[in-house]
Order: sequence, then structure tokens, then C-alpha cells
Amino acid sequence: MGDELLIVNADDWGASVAVTDAIARAHAAGAITSTTGMVFMADSVRAATLARERGLPTGLHLNLTEALDGPGVGAEHAARHARLRAHFADLPRRRWRYTRAVRRDVAAEIAVQLAEHRRLYGAPPGHVDSHHHVHVCPDVLLSPALPRGTRVRQTRSAPPGAGAPRTPQALASTAKATLMRRRFTTTSRFWAIADVHPALGGAGLDAALAAARGRTVEVMVHPGFPDELPLLLADDWRAFVAAARAGDYGALRPSSRRRASAMRLPG
Repeated sequence: MGDELLIVNADDWGASVAVTDAIARAHAAGAITSTTGMVFMADSVRAATLARERGLPTGLHLNLTEALDGPGVGAEHAARHARLRAHFADLPRRRWRYTRAVRRDVAAEIAVQLAEHRRLYGAPPGHVDSHHHVHVCPDVLLSPALPRGTRVRQTRSAPPGAGAPRTPQALASTAKATLMRRRFTTTSRFWAIADVHPALGGAGLDAALAAARGRTVEVMVHPGFPDELPLLLADDWRAFVAAARAGDYGALRPSSRRRASAMRLPG
């Protein structure tokens, strides 16, 4: 697929039966190209079986912010996860500050969720993103548990056609995006459906398609949200995906800086 690729990824696979089924509908309709699964959640086991049966490319939706309500969580694991949820409760602060004290808990939790994904799906995840985008927090972003070259979701980009604002936070976000491209295998742009769909105030599907030309782009969607699923099943959205050079993270090539040293996820 060269250096042009549109990934439409559905978050929260396995969070619940209702969410899994909504994502499965979107995949069957050609509205998404991949999903990211939550482990140790209510529908994680069934979701893994469905993904294998349907050939749905699946990554890991790292969860450090929502209580684990599925089987297989021991007391020590539950206590560690509770500590991490408390730590990441203040997300605006955590997005920009590194806290050395949690580094072992973060690394251990990433490792156990990667291992559980491998157990459920029989393979390492195709890529990694996270619930509430905690993977862009320095505590996770700099963790050695995510090796260099891992396929990881980029930080949020300016919407299609919009110039990057020059605020201090925007400049810091640009610097973080550059760091991610150097450290991981990631896309050049990352948008949410609200950035592109006109019904949600976005730039418009034609504008998004034009802005995606010649670039690698991920669009994040949530079919489990009642306001998004009808938009994803509509003809205009499915035509948008069909018109693009669409695929999943497996088609994303490492940058030339990392090709010689890119590492696979452990497992």
C-alpha cells in the first residue's frame, strides 16, 4: 500500500456484548478496517472468538482507566489496576507529566494486557492504542514495555484542512507527535470521526478524503456510541472508506529511520 493508507479503527471491542455487536455490524458493513480489543472485560473472551471467525484485524485497547469486570483478574492484579486508575484519574495533568513512582505498575500492566491479548487471540496485537488515550501520557509513552517500532496510535492531529494552532499546548502536542513517529510505527495523521463527519461538526468526508491523499491516516470511531453507529452504517460513510486506500495497521510500514531496528511486540 505504499505510503498512503486510511485506517478506520473501532475502539472498545470486548467492553460489553452490546459494544462488541455494534462493532461487528460496522465491520460487516465495510465501515471499519480494524478494531482494538479490551482484555479482562465482560465480553473479552467472546469478542476474541468473533474476531478470529470474522477475520477482523484486532489490536490492543490498553485500559488503565476503567475497572476490569471480566474473568481472570487476581487480587494483586486488581490492586495494581486500582492504583493506576487513581493515578490516571487526573488525565489533563498526566498527559504532560512523567511520574517515576508508577513506572513499575505501568510496565507490569502493559505486559499483562499484552500477554492476555496473545492468549485470547493466539497472536500479538496488530497495534496498540488505549482507553481515554492514556498511551500518549509520558508514563506510558516512555515505558520500556512498549518496544521501539511497535505499531501505536498517534496523538490527535489538527482536523482535515485546518492549520495547526500555535498555542503552547499545540506546539507541545506537535513535539509529542514527532517523538511518537521516531519511537514507534505510527500514522502521519490521527483524527476522530468528529473531525471528519459533517453531522458531528467535522470538515466533511470529501475534505477528509482529499486531506488523506498521500498520507497514512487513522480515523477513530466508536460504533458502541448510539450517535455514531447510524453514521457508520450510512451509504456516505461506507463510500468514503471504499474510495480510500483503506487497510489496517498490518499495512503500515515502519519509517526509514526504524526499519533496520523495528521490533515486534513481545509474546
